[in-house]
Amino acid sequence: MRQAVIPLLVLLLVTPTVISGLNAVFVIYGLPTCPYCYYQKEFFNNAKVDCVFIDASVRSQSYYEIVGAAGLEHYVPVTVVVNRDGYVTAVVQGLVSEESFWTGLAQKDPREGVPVYIGGELIRVINETDKINLLNDVVRRDLSELLNQTTVSTEAGVPTTASQQQLFELLKVVALIALVVATLFAASIVMRRAKRP
Repeated sequence: MRQAVIPLLVLLLVTPTVISGLNAVFVIYGLPTCPYCYYQKEFFNNAKVDCVFIDASVRSQSYYEIVGAAGLEHYVPVTVVVNRDGYVTAVVQGLVSEESFWTGLAQKDPREGVPVYIGGELIRVINETDKINLLNDVVRRDLSELLNQTTVSTEAGVPTTASQQQLFELLKVVALIALVVATLFAASIVMRRAKRP
C-alpha cells in the first residue's frame, strides 16, 4: 500500500494545475460584499490561475480610472487581464466563468488594442495610446503598491518588505507543504480502509 502512495505524490507534484496555455494575471476590482466579485475570484482560484483581488472601495481612484478609460459604467467586478510582460490585454466587466474565454484573453497581443467586454460580449476595442497607457499605469501602480504592503517577519521579529521573488518562493513552499499534508492524509485514509476485513 505504501508503494502506491509515492507515485500518487509524484503525480500530484508534476501535474500542471493551471488552465492550459494561460500566462497572465487577472486583477479583479470588486467589493468584498459583492457575490459576483466573490464568484469571479473563486472561479480563478479553482482554475488555479494567478488572481489578485483589489477592493474598489479602497482603491476607488484606480477603479474609476479603469472604467473611465474602458468606457464602462460603474459596476463590479471589473477584471483586468495582464500578461506576464505587465501589459493589459483586456478589460471585462461582470462575471464570466468560461475557461476558453479567459484563455483567449490571456494569449491576446496587447499591440492589437485592448478589448472591453461586458460579460462575454465584446463592446469595444481601445486603440487610443493614452487610454492604454493609463490602464497599464494604474494596474502596475496598484500591483506594485500591494506588493510593497506585503511584509514578512525577519528572525529579529522586525517586519520587512518582501520582494516579489520572495513571496513567490514562500507561496511555492506553502503550496508544497499543503500538497504533502493532503497526500499523506489521503494515504492514511486509504491504508485504514485497506486494513478493514
